[in-house]
Amino acid sequence: MRILSLGCVLLGALASACGGDGSTDLNNVNVVTPTSPMGFVGGLLPSPSALVVLLAAISLHRVAFGMLLVVAFSAGLALTITGIGLVAVLARGAFRRLRLDGRVATLLPAASALVILAAGLAMTLHALPKVR
Repeated sequence: MRILSLGCVLLGALASACGGDGSTDLNNVNVVTPTSPMGFVGGLLPSPSALVVLLAAISLHRVAFGMLLVVAFSAGLALTITGIGLVAVLARGAFRRLRLDGRVATLLPAASALVILAAGLAMTLHALPKVR
């Protein structure tokens, strides 16, 4: 539901950037304001994996250890997401210099889908002999 509402907010921001002449100026789209509350709300919800770890620790009567694992899990997740965000911000300048409107740009989504499909097939074929 959060993804749907975020998509609607971003679509509204994009629609407001469209001019009456049919042109779209994507440089003036402000997505920081609508996505900040969504990130905050998303952080308030518990992670299902962390909840499973905590419930398992409670069932083993090791609550303190479970809480430590959840803190470590959350810190690792936060560092990973922050790192990806920093790489995206720092790479923005490099992508401005590239022209991404050629044939490569149109084939890139299909190529990435094929890579993911090949990885999934390889993992499935690797796991099939172990299935009884």
